[in-house]
Amino acid sequence: MTQPSFRYEDAHSEVRCSQAGTTTTIAVAGELDLAAAEKFDGAVARALAERPETVAVDLTATGFIDSSGVRCILQASRDAERHGVRLVILPAPEDVHRIFELCGLATLLPFATAPTIDVAC
Repeated sequence: MTQPSFRYEDAHSEVRCSQAGTTTTIAVAGELDLAAAEKFDGAVARALAERPETVAVDLTATGFIDSSGVRCILQASRDAERHGVRLVILPAPEDVHRIFELCGLATLLPFATAPTIDVAC
């Protein structure tokens, strides 16, 4: 398997693709909006073409997402399923992740969840 490497950057967005073992990570920093959608879709297509075991979409540094970005995430999920590749989404900060909750997608998409820590006071 080749090492997919991809990076797109403009004033508001950065989309990076990297590989470690059998996992390809697509990280989005800044905005996942109409301006970044084509680059994100291209990164997903490149990653899936390599047939990794897992594609991780890292939204932890995403500060804004619009309907184009939501469409990108939905399409990535569908495409991964069609290619037989496991998709895991590392959620955006709470205020950005809220859009997935409002759209009813938070429980339908494969978001990774942080372990619950029980702190006794």
